[in-house]
Amino acid sequence: MTWTLVVVHSIAHATTVWLHSLFMHTDATAKCKRLAATQSVLRIIAAVPLWHFRYINPTMGTVWATACGVFLEEIHALKALHRGPPHKEELNLRAFLSRWDLKAASSTLAVGPMSLLFHVLN
Repeated sequence: MTWTLVVVHSIAHATTVWLHSLFMHTDATAKCKRLAATQSVLRIIAAVPLWHFRYINPTMGTVWATACGVFLEEIHALKALHRGPPHKEELNLRAFLSRWDLKAASSTLAVGPMSLLFHVLN
């Protein structure tokens, strides 16, 4: 995957996240689309061999940090709704994140929200 494709796809998915964030409190479909776009951004992070690039564009750091922030919000919201053992939706989010080697990506990027994501998961 070329850097141009990484940038274009990440920004397109981030735009979907930001657009649907406006309506997520009143529209369940918007919330689902926001989460799906976030998963797509995180798939890009996991799929790209970041060590092949000399630098990460600051815009991309912001886009990727936003995606991690959305996952943190979702996990915290699910925990707040369901006291006790983790709810099925929370377990699904955790399972999605555990499939990807995001820990390696976070150490490469040194982005704060990504490291927070791993503290929440562990």
